[in-house]
Amino acid sequence: MGITFTGKIAASGLTGYNQETGNAAGLTVVADPAGLYGNVLRAYLNKDDALAGSSHRSEVNINPILAAVGSVAWYWFSVYVPADWIEGGNPTVLWQVHDTPDGGDPIRRPPLEFGVNGDMLEVMSTAAVSGANDNQVNRVVWEKPLAEFKGRWTDFVVNITWNYTSGGALKIWRDRRMVFVETGQKNCFNDVLGMYPKLGVYTPLGLSAEIPDHTSYHRGLVVGDGAYSTFDAFMAAASIATTELESVMFRGAAA
Repeated sequence: MGITFTGKIAASGLTGYNQETGNAAGLTVVADPAGLYGNVLRAYLNKDDALAGSSHRSEVNINPILAAVGSVAWYWFSVYVPADWIEGGNPTVLWQVHDTPDGGDPIRRPPLEFGVNGDMLEVMSTAAVSGANDNQVNRVVWEKPLAEFKGRWTDFVVNITWNYTSGGALKIWRDRRMVFVETGQKNCFNDVLGMYPKLGVYTPLGLSAEIPDHTSYHRGLVVGDGAYSTFDAFMAAASIATTELESVMFRGAAA
């Protein structure tokens, strides 16, 4: 099939996205704070916002465009963490791939999250204990100091084979360089329906008087399927004029 969704904010605003926010100013299209990319999405969450989707969030998603369990998917997204982001407090997710529970499943994390935890930006991979047990196993598979991401745009590309058995695989690129790769891992749940990406600000346990709000900026999202075998092929199909740079890997993660 190829590219299954293209939603670049500078070109089409929020067309094609579903919005989840409890604040009228929670999801707005604004000028790029760095002055580089035209219009971008500003996601804003305040401690006093009404709940959205039963939680503390200002996010957009593309449900029901789903990647099935057992399929290969590609994702491009770009995030800007403001220089004045207050570190600490409860973890906040900036981008995630959410599952579609069958019903009656236990409460669990999304299969893949890119988020801020204290002074770190971390990638969390979550999967079922087994095909017959949908309780979760959580793994932080990659992390870097948040200071490296503040006040600048960071582009991420994810290539994943979704599987709740040992057939799963994951690759992550940061600014055109591969920073993580693994194979032979489970990375989702045994659900009939598939998974869809979300981006914005999501703080499940809420904000506080000490950290009353969070803001992030996003350039959008491009999603592809297993039609592409390389970073360059996916990016060309996504109409993003860039090619892969050499990476230095050590035991699956960037040195």
